[in-house]
Amino acid sequence: RDWVNQSGQSTYIRYLIEHPDKSLLTPIRQFETLINGSNIEYRYPIFPEQTVPEVIELNDQKVYFRSPLSLGVLLFIIGFGIVAYWFGKDRDHPAWLALTVLMVSIPPMVFIIWNGNPLEIERHAIQIGIQFRLAGWVALFLLMDWLAVTLLAKQDENATRE
Repeated sequence: RDWVNQSGQSTYIRYLIEHPDKSLLTPIRQFETLINGSNIEYRYPIFPEQTVPEVIELNDQKVYFRSPLSLGVLLFIIGFGIVAYWFGKDRDHPAWLALTVLMVSIPPMVFIIWNGNPLEIERHAIQIGIQFRLAGWVALFLLMDWLAVTLLAKQDENATRE
């Protein structure tokens, strides 16, 4: 116990630095597991036999995408929106800044969660999945808002010309 208290942390950090294949590449290889982690086993520790109601499972499948294709579409929507915000002329929505922070903080979280505590990785990783999907939904709504504002502005512009 004394060795763990005195040398454990520095030994583990040295191990992570000396073995980047394990500390950096393994979390990347396990990214699908981390982003789709299931923490159902932590829901009802007192009554584990209780099932999730069907209506919740159906809605969960509609808004909490798990397939690589749907996650790729979300990533495209997020990426398109962030690039359009940072490189476009119109920066009226500071929500894109918050969205950028949400997305930029995911990679460090992946490495911290994977290497920080080897116990219950899926439970800790649920934050990654929630944060990614939240960013995707927010990006989708912000893009729809931008599209609506753009179309209304063009309609107003056309109406004033006539």
